[in-house]
Amino acid sequence: MRRPSRASGRNAPARRWSPSAASTTTRSARASRSSLPNAVLLGGFAALSGLITLDAVTHAIRAKFAGKIAEANVAAASEAFEAVCQQLEASAHAEAD
Repeated sequence: MRRPSRASGRNAPARRWSPSAASTTTRSARASRSSLPNAVLLGGFAALSGLITLDAVTHAIRAKFAGKIAEANVAAASEAFEAVCQQLEASAHAEAD
């Protein structure tokens, strides 16, 4: 199944959400107690959907918050983004095998 990707204008492969990706996102939220859960969710959503970029998420966080709060949220969103990307990559490799 393919769907249009807004970021590139090309067709992007449909991505699957797995329980392990969800638990990774939850761990990211717990690891950074000073961050807002929404930042973690936005980072995960950006990785999963491809509809928004991590740069857009970090820009929005820094526009809304300042200082340590902003940086903690950026770190949490980035960690969730990377964790979900790794899970998606692992799933893709598992399906290819």
